[in-house]
Amino acid sequence: DFDSKGNLILSIGDGGNQESPDRNGQKLNNLFGKIVRITPNRNMECNPLYNYTTPFDNPIKSGGTMREIYAWGFRNPWSCSID
Repeated sequence: DFDSKGNLILSIGDGGNQESPDRNGQKLNNLFGKIVRITPNRNMECNPLYNYTTPFDNPIKSGGTMREIYAWGFRNPWSCSID
């Protein structure tokens, strides 16, 4: 879903079985078990591997973590919507 600023919101499951052995939702070095927020780049000439930017107000800024993360600690978020 897209928010009012044009950012794409994605929900990603933790990638594990029912016991969640890898605890991916708590790790900030992968996107499993997270809500991700990115701004798609509509410039068709940019690098296709990085065809987006991260909003400046995402809670993760740097430090070896993924700046795409908007919220974390989830098991299997299967849907999201913007009110």
